[in-house]
Amino acid sequence: MLPALAAATGAIAWSGHLATIPLSLMAPLLVYHAKSRKHAYASMFCYYSAATWPLIPGARAFFGLRGTPLIGLFLCLAAAALLAVPWGLLFTQARGRAALSVPVCILLTGLPPLGIIGWASPLLSAGVLFPCSKWFGLALIIAFLSLFRLKPAQSAVCLTFCAFVFHFQYTQPQLPAG
Repeated sequence: MLPALAAATGAIAWSGHLATIPLSLMAPLLVYHAKSRKHAYASMFCYYSAATWPLIPGARAFFGLRGTPLIGLFLCLAAAALLAVPWGLLFTQARGRAALSVPVCILLTGLPPLGIIGWASPLLSAGVLFPCSKWFGLALIIAFLSLFRLKPAQSAVCLTFCAFVFHFQYTQPQLPAG
């Protein structure tokens, strides 16, 4: 059930609509409910596979005539397999350690070398939730993912409040004249 929820999260969050990107935060939160390392790996593999399915038809656009759906499928599955590795290796059911392992996994999949293929990273939701926040927004996402394991309701309220504050203070940049 958890891998199916993770796949649905990946497909919806990365459907091409800016407003759905923050749903990607659900995938790491689902890992808190995994039963084992294999379960955590499978869940995140399904999340990344569903999020990167556009690579399958996109291979032709990128590689030209040599780009077949089979190459796209390989790219999609290989990226998902690699990006799910930290989740399987660092998974723990211990409440305190899990609160640290999820943010570490997010950083490992968002920074090079894995970050090079780290599309569909929940870190990208910082740009949608906290416009113009720069590094502070990334720190808020990392803190939220960690605190959610310890105090889910309070951290969700805090995240929502911070998002409202950033959105209310945000002003659209002016285009240069001419």
